[in-house]
Amino acid sequence: PNAKLKKDDTKVTFTLSETITSRSTPKVCSSSTSSTRCDIVVGIVQIGPETRPVLFDTGADISLIAIGTLKKIFGDRCPTFSTRTKSNLKVANASSMEIIGHVGIPIKTKHIVINERFAVTDNSLSSPVILGCPALQQLQCAIVFTSTGPV
Repeated sequence: PNAKLKKDDTKVTFTLSETITSRSTPKVCSSSTSSTRCDIVVGIVQIGPETRPVLFDTGADISLIAIGTLKKIFGDRCPTFSTRTKSNLKVANASSMEIIGHVGIPIKTKHIVINERFAVTDNSLSSPVILGCPALQQLQCAIVFTSTGPV
């Protein structure tokens, strides 16, 4: 997921390819020319039995899910983590986040299903579900930047 960015006088926009899901329209955000990045990139995917928006994080090496979201999605079937792992995760702002455990969850887009390994965290995530670069690559997601708007 390398993207080349073109900049014009008004804004930079992106769109997610329609491989995301047939039940959603592409998500679009824009950013002023003072910044060459969008604040967030969100797509709609099916996680286990539930379709929901997730943060696409092209800077993340792993996928994350908050324990509260995991419980909402799976209810009584939610895995339990009897002891927290001793691992910590460095996040973008250089702080650390404790990993509660790991869980494999099927992720589905319009044409692709993968079993993604999520690091489970407490509920302090900025977004309840974050898909990292490896998952985005397996799902063949595309983030397309143009100077005139979404393609």
